[in-house]
Amino acid sequence: MDGRDDWGFEVSYYFNVWWVNLGHTYARARMDGYIWAPSPVAGGKSFPHWDAMKEVEAGDMVICFAQKEIMAFSIAKDKARSHVNIKKEGYRIDLDFYDLSRPVGLEEIKPMMDMISASIETNKPFNTLKGVNQGYLFNFSTDGFRMIVERFPDRLPESLKPVLGMGPDTRFSTFLDHRGFFFHQDIIQRLILSLKTKPFVMLSGASGSGKTALAHLFAQYMDEKKRNDESLTEESDLLSRRWFKISYNDKDIVNAFEGSDKKINLVRKTMLKDGIMSLYGLDSKKNIDMNQKKMMKDLKEGDVIIAYQGGYTVGGIGVVLQPHFFDDSGDAFDSYFESTKNFVRIDWLFKGPLKISDFYLDDQRIPAFSMWGDAIHRLTDDQIRLFSDYLYTRDIQINEHGVHTRSRTYEIIPVGRNWTDRTHLLGSLDSRGEQYKTTQALELIINAGHVLKRGMDNPFFLILDNMNHSQAEHYLADILCAWETGENVHLHMDDDIAQYSEIPKDLSIPSNLFIIGTLADGALYEKPDLAVLSKANVIELESLRPDEHLTVKERKRSMARDLNFQESPMANHLKPEDIRKLMRDVRADTSADGHVMDALSGCLGVLSGILETAGLELGNRVILDILRYVYLAWDALDHPRVFDTWTDALDVQVVQRVLSVVHGPAAVIPKTLECLYGFCFKDIESGERADLMAGKPVGRLLDRRPEEALLIRSALKLKKMMKTPVRTEGL
Repeated sequence: MDGRDDWGFEVSYYFNVWWVNLGHTYARARMDGYIWAPSPVAGGKSFPHWDAMKEVEAGDMVICFAQKEIMAFSIAKDKARSHVNIKKEGYRIDLDFYDLSRPVGLEEIKPMMDMISASIETNKPFNTLKGVNQGYLFNFSTDGFRMIVERFPDRLPESLKPVLGMGPDTRFSTFLDHRGFFFHQDIIQRLILSLKTKPFVMLSGASGSGKTALAHLFAQYMDEKKRNDESLTEESDLLSRRWFKISYNDKDIVNAFEGSDKKINLVRKTMLKDGIMSLYGLDSKKNIDMNQKKMMKDLKEGDVIIAYQGGYTVGGIGVVLQPHFFDDSGDAFDSYFESTKNFVRIDWLFKGPLKISDFYLDDQRIPAFSMWGDAIHRLTDDQIRLFSDYLYTRDIQINEHGVHTRSRTYEIIPVGRNWTDRTHLLGSLDSRGEQYKTTQALELIINAGHVLKRGMDNPFFLILDNMNHSQAEHYLADILCAWETGENVHLHMDDDIAQYSEIPKDLSIPSNLFIIGTLADGALYEKPDLAVLSKANVIELESLRPDEHLTVKERKRSMARDLNFQESPMANHLKPEDIRKLMRDVRADTSADGHVMDALSGCLGVLSGILETAGLELGNRVILDILRYVYLAWDALDHPRVFDTWTDALDVQVVQRVLSVVHGPAAVIPKTLECLYGFCFKDIESGERADLMAGKPVGRLLDRRPEEALLIRSALKLKKMMKTPVRTEGL
C-alpha cells in the first residue's frame, strides 16, 4: 500500500496478509495479545491451516475473524514460537491488535469474495459457496486486504492509518528509515523502556555501531515530533486581548542613564527586572500627541504589551498587572527613571532582546514597528495574528501557557579527557566571583526546568559522548546525587547573578531531563565506573552485518507499533506496592495461578543468592528498577492478564543492570559467571537451584547451549564473559 507520511516521503509497504478464524476464542486472544494453534503430534496428520503459523513473519498483517465478522486487524510482532497452552504443545504468535470502529460483517464482503479468492494461490479462507472454510490460519493477499480497506475506510482505527500510509506516519522507525539508519526494533524498545524506568541510559558498542547516532536521532525525533504536535492555540486568552506596542528608545529615557556605555540595554534589564515601565513624556514638556497620552493612561489590567527597544528589536512581551499609577515618593523607583513619576507595572512573559528586522520589512502590515513610530500603538486583530504567527517562526509561541521561547531540547556534549570536576557540565564562578561561566549542559537543564514549570511535558536530552574519556563519577556525581535524593545542586551565592543572569543559586534537576551517555567498546571492562554504571541501564549495540548495510533500501518496511515515548508512563516513581496493585490478577503463565510479581520475586531471590556468594549484592535500587522495567513491558503490551513474556523483560534487565557491573576477583568471578549461566535456564531442579545459590556451578546446565536458555540474552552475554573474565569491585 502506498501513501505519503508525515515527513514528506513516499512510502510503500510490503507485507504478507493472513486470515485467522478465532470464533469464541477471540476475546481471549485479544486480551492476551496472541494467537495459538497446536503442533501435530509425532506421526500425526498436519494441516495447512496449522502449518501456516510457522510461515508468519514479524510485520505481517493478520485479519481477525470471529462470530461472522472481521473484528480487528493485527500485526505480528515476531515469528511463531513454541508455547504450551493448557498442557498442549503448539505455536504462538504475538500480535498488536487494532480494533475496527465497527466490525465488517461476512455479508458485507461477499461481493468481493470471488476477486479476493482469485488473488490467493493456496490455503484460501473462502469456499465456493461464499462461506468461510473451517480451519485456523489461512493465506490472504495484499490485494484482498486493500479491497477491504478501501471499501470500509471509515471503520479503520486512527492508530492504524499511519501504518498503512493513510495518515501522518510519525513513528521513530520511519524517522530513522528516511535518514538511512536502521536499528533493530528490540534496541529501540529497550531504549524507550529504559528511559522510562530511569532517565539515565548508557549506550555501549564498537566504533560505528551507531550509539551516538541513535542517541542524537532519538532526541532530534522527539524534538521534531513535539514541534509538529505543538501549534498556536487559536483559543488562547492572550490572543483575544488588546495588544499594544510601547517604545522605550526615547532620548529622555536614555539621558536618565548618563554615564552608562550601554544605556538601552540597561533600560531593558532594569525594566525586565522590576516589572516597571515608565510612561515617559507625561511629566516632561515634550510636545507629545495628546492622543498618545490618553492611550497610555487608558491601558487596562490584562492588556498585552510589546516593549519595543528600537533598532528593530523587541525587548519583551508582557501583560499589564497595574495600569497607570503616579509615584512621587522619590524612593520606590530611584533605580529607575528619575525624569518621570508615571508608571505601569508589567508581568513579563517573554524577555528579549529579539531582532525583528525581517518582520519590519513588511511595514504595510505592522506600521508601528518603526524607529520613528508613535510611542504607543494598538495592534489590530489581524496584526496580532500576524505577529503571533511571526513569533512562531522564531520558536516563540503564544498559547495557553503564555508567551514562551521554544528552547533547544537536546545537546550533544563530547566528554573531554581532563574532566576532573563538575564545572564542564554545571559551570562555575569566574576568578573574581562576579560572573558565572555557564555551559550548554547547564542552560539545557535550566530551560528544561522552565518548561516543566509552565506545565509542559517536553523531554530534554543531555547526550554525553564518550563518557569513558574521564571518570564519570567526577563530573556527573552531583547530578546523579540530586536525582537520587531530590535535593538541589548548589551553584553560587550571588543575588545579582541569580537575578540578572538567571543562573539559580541552587539548581533543581527537573524530571523532564534525560541523560544518554555513550561508551566505547570495552570501556565497561577495562575501566569500569561502578558508581555510575550501577545507576544506569547499559544497552550494548552491535554493528550491523554487511548484508544489513547493503539491503537497507530493500528491507521490509516496519509494521511494528512504536512505543510512544510521550504517552507511555514514567515508572521511576513507582514503589513495589504500587506495581503489585497496578498488576493485580496478572498471572505469570497459563498453567499457574500465581501472581507474576511472585514469580519475578522468586527469580530475583535466586539471582541475589548467586551474587552474594561472590561478595556482591543485588541492591534495592537495582531490584526496584527491574520491577519498574517489567511493569513498563507489561504496560506496553496493553495489560495482558497472562504476562508469560515477563522473562523477556527480566532477561533485558539482567544484561543491562546486573551483568554490566558483575565482575570481581579472578578467584571468584569464574564460578559466579557459571552459576549465573545456569540461572538462565528454565527447567532447574530444586537441588540444582540450591547449588547455584551456594556458588556451585551445575555441570548439566553449563553443557547446554545458550540458545536453549529462557534468558537467552543473558546466557549469550555470559558465554562471552566467561571467556574473558575481568574484575571490578561489585554491584
